[in-house]
Amino acid sequence: MLAYAHQLYNASTDSGGLTSIPLPSESTNNPPTDAQHRQLFNLLNAIRSQHPNHLPTLLLLSCAQFSAKEYDQSQETCNTILSMDPNYVEAMSNMGMVMKAKGAYKEAEALWIKAIHLRPTYWDAIDNLVHVLCEPQPSLDGSMLVPRYDKALEILTYVLNILIRPDGLILVLIPQAHIHRLQNLLFTRGNLRGITGSIGAGIDDYTTALELVFRAPGSVESGMPLHLGDVVMAVTVIGLLASHDPESPALREISHALSIDYSRFTMHMLERSVDWLILVQRARSQLLAALLEIGDGALPIVLLTPEMVARIPSALFSAFAHKLPGLCTRQSYEDLWRASPGINEEATNKLTSSILLTLAKLFQTMDQGQKGDIVVNNAHIPRSTSLVIILYYMALALHPTASTYNNLGIIFYTTQDVATTINAHGQRELITGSLLALQYYKKGLTLDPNHPHILTNYGSLLKDQGRSLDAISMYKRALQIKPDFEIALANIANVIKDTGKIKEAIEYYQRALLLSSLLPDVVCGYVNAMASICDWRGGRGAIGNEPIVDDHFHLIQRSSRDDRTPSGWMGRLEETARKQLNEVYAANSGLLRRFGSPEYWFSLVETAYGDGITAGERQKWTFLIGYYYTEFSRTEKAVNELAVIICLMEALNRVLQRRCYGETLDGRASNVGENTNLSSGHYLRLRLPRALGSPAVPALLPFHCFPHALDVRVTRLVAHRNALKISYSALTSSWLPKAVHTPPPPPAGRLNIGYVSSDFNNHPLAHLMLSVFKLHDRQRFRVFVYATSVSDNSYYRQRIEQDAQIFRDVSKQSTEFIVNQIINDQIHILINLGGYTRAARNDIFAARPSSLQVSLMGYAGTSGASWCDYLVCDKQACPKEAFGSYRAAVRRLRREYEPVIHQDGSLREVLEEYVDPESLDMSWALTEKYIHLPHSYFVTDHRQAFREEHLEPHLDPNQRWLTEEKLRAKLRQEIFPDLNE
Repeated sequence: MLAYAHQLYNASTDSGGLTSIPLPSESTNNPPTDAQHRQLFNLLNAIRSQHPNHLPTLLLLSCAQFSAKEYDQSQETCNTILSMDPNYVEAMSNMGMVMKAKGAYKEAEALWIKAIHLRPTYWDAIDNLVHVLCEPQPSLDGSMLVPRYDKALEILTYVLNILIRPDGLILVLIPQAHIHRLQNLLFTRGNLRGITGSIGAGIDDYTTALELVFRAPGSVESGMPLHLGDVVMAVTVIGLLASHDPESPALREISHALSIDYSRFTMHMLERSVDWLILVQRARSQLLAALLEIGDGALPIVLLTPEMVARIPSALFSAFAHKLPGLCTRQSYEDLWRASPGINEEATNKLTSSILLTLAKLFQTMDQGQKGDIVVNNAHIPRSTSLVIILYYMALALHPTASTYNNLGIIFYTTQDVATTINAHGQRELITGSLLALQYYKKGLTLDPNHPHILTNYGSLLKDQGRSLDAISMYKRALQIKPDFEIALANIANVIKDTGKIKEAIEYYQRALLLSSLLPDVVCGYVNAMASICDWRGGRGAIGNEPIVDDHFHLIQRSSRDDRTPSGWMGRLEETARKQLNEVYAANSGLLRRFGSPEYWFSLVETAYGDGITAGERQKWTFLIGYYYTEFSRTEKAVNELAVIICLMEALNRVLQRRCYGETLDGRASNVGENTNLSSGHYLRLRLPRALGSPAVPALLPFHCFPHALDVRVTRLVAHRNALKISYSALTSSWLPKAVHTPPPPPAGRLNIGYVSSDFNNHPLAHLMLSVFKLHDRQRFRVFVYATSVSDNSYYRQRIEQDAQIFRDVSKQSTEFIVNQIINDQIHILINLGGYTRAARNDIFAARPSSLQVSLMGYAGTSGASWCDYLVCDKQACPKEAFGSYRAAVRRLRREYEPVIHQDGSLREVLEEYVDPESLDMSWALTEKYIHLPHSYFVTDHRQAFREEHLEPHLDPNQRWLTEEKLRAKLRQEIFPDLNE
């Protein structure tokens, strides 16, 4: 009868932290009905009448009373049990729940603490106590109690010290069916340690929790315990084997490290019962060294389709009946592992997946300068995007969710890596990050078709592919499901604005602002949209020393020239930009120290300079590197260590490239063109640390800085931060060759000039530059034009195609292809006509396919980039004093150079040409060197001054002007429909 009563209780009631039997049972969440309650109470009262002192019956009765909210009766029943057995912890814990329900939190805590001291493996009491300590709870007088994380940590640490040693050895008998409860305690303590600032200790707890289930029973006692790092490496090896071309050099290196015959190291190994965990554990040191070598200091990026990820457990745990090893048992060493009876596999897989996700997200969001790697026997697997991907794979394989598919899709869409694999038909197939992102978004939508985050991110992918209408449709689907989703509102506003529907975009921005007035993308997008139509209802305000536009659209002059107080929407724009720009200083603090000692960084300098490094250069570099190992506030001194590392690598690779060019000219490296002397490592490219994360960029775009009175440093920094991200993407691309690009041979009478633009169509750039390509002196110059956008078949496109000596349509080609084409064309000077305009391809320039790179025409501002050497301009628009390089040259002329630091703490120059865009110096705006044209850099001929003049040659000037006026009136009406003509 009692068994039937338990069945009835568990089928109709949510236990809510109560214990109905001495060992906790799983329960459902179906709400009980009155009929079920009556049936249960009648049955229990009948049993009690026959067995009044039967404690399990009384325990279940107290639970039933509690679920019926009969708290006084439940308390009385618990007191009856405790009067018979004062140490009956189940009744003690249930009494705690009753006291909590009645608002007596101190009494509840005392009862749970007593229960835990009596039985440290009493999971329900621990969970109940920790929950109360960590949640704000109302007291009897109605006030809210502040969460007591320290007390919760104290309780958890007390229990865990009894249950488990730091090395993972379990000290008391815990059934394998309850291993996930012990896991949960470690997981909870890890979370609390993170909240209280002990992130490293939290990572240790997550690691121990995961190793509980990844280790087979008895492995700690044997002295050969498996580590989380072993599992990570095993998944990496399995992933590379599943996704890579069998002829990949990486697989050869891995097979050698594992001592496996390369001819046998094929995809077919994944279909056999191979104990990958043992294989990896035995070759731990050699394998880790090989993987870090393949991945340039971090794990190599592994690109797997969702179907490949689903097969990971089958291969990884093939020796353990495809289960987590910690859930398995065997009678002897000769027996096969099998699932232990009574295990809760679903709960354990789900919790293990949650811990893996937490660890992955922590590694994603930690400040770059913070320490936090996975330790394997005193060796480290550095925190990196590749490690995060592996953790996500493991989490997804154990418990697939739409959110995890979404998170992986986001990562893949930003990765530059590609992999060549063999598909089901035995054909080689290229896998890219964007293709994988699409697959993961689609897979996530099969689990949850109404997942607003996936729909929004899918829309962003479509937008970046140029499919604006499809993107808008996807955003609208997301907003139908979650109308208050501010990210989707901001994204749809941005794409609608880009289609020219400014008023409609503003409506979406305003909806987003009502939900989150501080979201940077919304603030910046809204202000720029309003500025584009000169609509400042609601208070434009002002920045700098410009007049203020108030809420009533009145113009208010400032009281003095010194008054630069920001206000209104413009003030919020500036505040948002400054906040985002300044946040990185603290976040990137300690990055150089994280990746190496001063000696390591100086060794890279010596590698770049070779035997040619002078005593003066050695002194400068020693001073520079040492500076970053001193204690000072990175924020106060405006020192961005991530920028330092990227710019350092770019500068040193330039030194290598010049050495290569110089030695080629001198005849000391005549075979450089064939790259035959690269085996000596003479010109091997210096790589960014693979574990280095991507730079953050502000929401304010460089092009949008022009119409605002932002100070020169903010404008310079916005450009520079975008340049850093572009540099990072290029320099971490898997296709980038190991050697620096070989410079072209000296010009044999003619210079090869390359122009790159996405605007060789009916666009103002093409209008202004139309005649330039034909006007080059063909005896002195050979003109190459690289069009990165598809032809619109306009007159302008056709004319440029005809006038260029070599016109290359590379609109459908990858960055790798375009860079190699430029190198093969032996371009001496590469000219960027795009800058930070829409669809510009700055990634080409960041890869440095040409020794000399110049910015011209398309973008009227600084690139803030190391990959732009000169800016072509005139002294009226860009006086020499506006260039940091000019001011640095003046300083060198005034005194003999010595390594000094500004009073504001920013470094002056490292190399003679280097200027620090992060400097607090407000006296200069442009990071490039300048080329001043004698009159004006605004290249044009007057024939292009009127719209489509070449299409209407029969019209006389007066008629042409009337036509132009009509066109302008029509355009005004479209943009400003409310404007009274």
